[in-house]
Amino acid sequence: LYVNHIYAEGAVEAYDTSDMRFKTVIESLDRSETADAILGLSTFRYTWKDESRVRLGLSAQEVQKVFPENVKADNEGTLMIHYGKLIPALIATIQRQQEQIDELKNRMMRNVIL
Repeated sequence: LYVNHIYAEGAVEAYDTSDMRFKTVIESLDRSETADAILGLSTFRYTWKDESRVRLGLSAQEVQKVFPENVKADNEGTLMIHYGKLIPALIATIQRQQEQIDELKNRMMRNVIL
């Protein structure tokens, strides 16, 4: 177990409570707005200054601008991303893209029929 960047070997399972019985103020994500936010994030291949292992990730500063609830600062101000909590935004983005695909397919079908 490597605590600084949270590194663990072997099988690790983590679960977040998501039972609707414990939630209030429930709002659906705006798919267009969420897709724009996700698609605006830069993705990176990088190495930590004290390691040589190549990693893939995002900038916490960028994520904080669009999804502040998914970024936390430690006592020294170092920003951390909760990657797992980005999954709903990714799903909303996929759903939005599927809506656009379906719309384009319907337009194409109407043009073929005419």
